[in-house]
Amino acid sequence: MDAIEKRILEIIDQRAEDIIAFGDDIWYHAELGFQEFRTAEKVAEALRGLGLDPKTGLAITGVKAYLKPKAEGELNVCLMGEMDALPIPNHPDANPETGAAHACGHNAQITGVIGAAMALTDPEVRAALGGNVTFFGVPNEEMSTDMPYKKKLRDEGKLHFFGGKQQLIYERQMDDLDIVVGHHIMPGEFGSGNTTSSGIIEKDVKYIGRSAHTSGNPDLGIDAQMAAVLAMHNVDCQREGFKEGRWQRVHGNFVKVGTAHNVVADDVRLEFGVRGKTLADMKDAAWRVQRALEAAAIATGCGAEIETIAGYLPVVPLDEDSVTDVVFGLIDPTKKVKHWPKEEDGGTCDYGDVSSCVAPTYQLYTNGTEGNGHSPDYRIVDKTQYYINTAKMFALMAYELLKDNAKKAKEVVANNKPPMTIEEYIAFQDSCMTTDYIEMKPVPDYRKDEKK
Repeated sequence: MDAIEKRILEIIDQRAEDIIAFGDDIWYHAELGFQEFRTAEKVAEALRGLGLDPKTGLAITGVKAYLKPKAEGELNVCLMGEMDALPIPNHPDANPETGAAHACGHNAQITGVIGAAMALTDPEVRAALGGNVTFFGVPNEEMSTDMPYKKKLRDEGKLHFFGGKQQLIYERQMDDLDIVVGHHIMPGEFGSGNTTSSGIIEKDVKYIGRSAHTSGNPDLGIDAQMAAVLAMHNVDCQREGFKEGRWQRVHGNFVKVGTAHNVVADDVRLEFGVRGKTLADMKDAAWRVQRALEAAAIATGCGAEIETIAGYLPVVPLDEDSVTDVVFGLIDPTKKVKHWPKEEDGGTCDYGDVSSCVAPTYQLYTNGTEGNGHSPDYRIVDKTQYYINTAKMFALMAYELLKDNAKKAKEVVANNKPPMTIEEYIAFQDSCMTTDYIEMKPVPDYRKDEKK
């Protein structure tokens, strides 16, 4: 362990109470995506307290600060933490004002970024870095939460995309990042997750029917709920077209159903997440789902409004583990470091968007929880692992990449070029944003001539 590594660890251990207090404050005041106003202010306040000058209001609530004044040609390593939570009002620690809970570990991420800033702003540590560091608090990783609010922001011209990192890319707030270090809390895990992942395209569906009395004159109605039920079945019928190895998966749920069993439903809404291993696999699955949704409208005579929403791209895996081995070895040499296989499905997250067009991206894991993520039984059981190890991970990653005149960072950048430009990324995502309409088609009244 060299003197700077030792200094980083010492500072974070000395500030452990402050770091834990910051993290717990965020935990008990969870906020949903693009609504993290209190969280963002706490992040900005902490950065200002370290002598930094954060930019705020990026993609609604994002916060960004540089360790040093920007210099031409200097590599910039970004330590990125997410700020949003999940709508889990029955979680015991849910925010009573928002119904949100950090059952996703995002409060550990943003706390880790602040803890790392405490160490990296130390004059001795800062002087040892052969490049710059960006501390970035990003909004809204959980795209599917509170979609009506996000659509309202879009309609008001405040959003273009519905994901936080997507919107920051669109606003060109990531143009100057050369390497991104991201993080996830993973129960029982300690190490590197530089895997690929499945990408996702979302579908929001509205079936428009005609109300009638279900026992008095149901033939005069057009049942939007039956269209929705049929849509679910139609989607299931597409699954045999999904080939093994493509990671094509479709999950849907009812957002709005009928109002009463004696009223033919005239407004029923669904949403679907359509996943695939590659952009082609995503579009293949989305096309099949679109066909199924349209068929349900045609079969029942309902009208339909099918909005396709640009989701997240598959992660481009980073072919580099040597830095993470050093970092985790310094944090706790007694623990075994896990490396997920590069081709293993790592779920879906918006680090795929960053790695696709912005910069080579590390995804690292610490733990300290029990229970299932995204559920009411998710708990913090070890705050040292949850907060402190995360802060050490972020800080040490920045140092190991930027020491020796950024030798390792230069190697990583040279060997891991994103497959898209930012312009190509935006064009692809825009191509996924469509809305298709099907007109209602009632059965003609063939009995009218018999009545004459």
